[in-house]
Amino acid sequence: MSARAEPAQPIVDVAWLAPRVCSADLVVLDLRRSARNFAAEHVPCAVHSDYYTGSWRATRDGVENMVPAVGRLETLIGGLGIGNETHVVLVTAALDMFSPAELARVYFIFRALGH
Repeated sequence: MSARAEPAQPIVDVAWLAPRVCSADLVVLDLRRSARNFAAEHVPCAVHSDYYTGSWRATRDGVENMVPAVGRLETLIGGLGIGNETHVVLVTAALDMFSPAELARVYFIFRALGH
């Protein structure tokens, strides 16, 4: 019988992240809106993707804020260095009431894609 990896937990803390932070199989995805704030302060080795300008939302049939097509999401996520086997940790500055909702939406996009 082969050993199975422990299932990933949906919420991790600094103690879990610190020894893994710059490993090849982990991407810390920072979803804050401000590239300037990201540049000033972020988790080491993190990549930035603005929720509003990073193609996480789409307009279809005149309805805004829809989930983009799978192909568009695959291009976006792959361009961030995230593959099927990559562990993803989502972070945000959480400076307002919208930041946690944006992070949760990206989390559920990853879940819907089977990640």
